[in-house]
Amino acid sequence: MNKNPKFSLVIPCYNEEGNIELLINKCYELFKNNNYEVIFVENGSTDNSLKILKNNLKNKNNFTLLRVFQNKGIGHGIIEGLKVTKGDIIGWTHGDLQTDPSDVKKAFVLSKKIKGDFLIKGNRISKNRSFLELFFTFGLGIFESILFLRNFWEINAQPNIFTRSFFLKWKNPPKDYNIDLYCYRKALISKISIIRFDVEFKKRFSGESKWNKNLFVRFFFILKTIKYSLKLRFIKNVNN
Repeated sequence: MNKNPKFSLVIPCYNEEGNIELLINKCYELFKNNNYEVIFVENGSTDNSLKILKNNLKNKNNFTLLRVFQNKGIGHGIIEGLKVTKGDIIGWTHGDLQTDPSDVKKAFVLSKKIKGDFLIKGNRISKNRSFLELFFTFGLGIFESILFLRNFWEINAQPNIFTRSFFLKWKNPPKDYNIDLYCYRKALISKISIIRFDVEFKKRFSGESKWNKNLFVRFFFILKTIKYSLKLRFIKNVNN
């Protein structure tokens, strides 16, 4: 492992055994240069993800496996990965291949032109997305924008790439999927540069979504997000 990579990418993997081998191969094509490090977080999976990660990460010097023994949520896995990164520019994307690792490479390239702290975040285009998904995404953005009096949109889009100095200002980020909202809101209230670029949200290569299974699960996801948002807005010293 290069001791001084410029860029660090964290990818949490939870029960993604059908995606991992292809994911690693795609990442290796993009990030085998020693300017990069890629940290795969095995986030307490119950399938064969750990075994597949170990087998496929052999002899890849700038690729690291970090094991989280108990799944406490995607946010927890991401934070554990970010804590051990070595780059000046760090961030995460998902391990389900619905978000292409090449988008991370684009974000890293964009970062070279920016001074000071920043957040670079994807902006999902409508291709391959159902009307219901677009409705939930649009509705959530409107709700958050009204609640916080700031312009939110595409809150859960990937990747999320930012400076280490920005990350070091985080306090008690959430352990679940609300980490996307936390990161976005933190960037907005910190008044740092926020750069958005279009990304394609692809169909899953293998397996099923952990949250997008049916209407009930989506509704529960929205309710949980609203509850967390209200805490952020009205309770002092909560995840600030």
